[in-house]
Amino acid sequence: QVMSALTLGLLEDSGWYEAVPSRAQTLMWGRNTGCDFPNQQTCSDAEYFCSGEEDQCTSDHTGIGYCSAGKFYDGCRTVRHYKNRV
Repeated sequence: QVMSALTLGLLEDSGWYEAVPSRAQTLMWGRNTGCDFPNQQTCSDAEYFCSGEEDQCTSDHTGIGYCSAGKFYDGCRTVRHYKNRV
């Protein structure tokens, strides 16, 4: 889980939190993909979506994960971190 500058800004703007901007982390997902990234129409349009059942590197390159459909991706599958794998 990443607490990006955008996330911290949203939390602070809610009035419930006081953010420390220097604690913001870099959000790697979608980085350097251009302005059209949020408007991509299919799962095959981006390198951040996956297929297959084999273990793969996560999009932030911090670990190994498995390909799974997330509830917010309209059926597109992303590599999710293993929670309890050594």
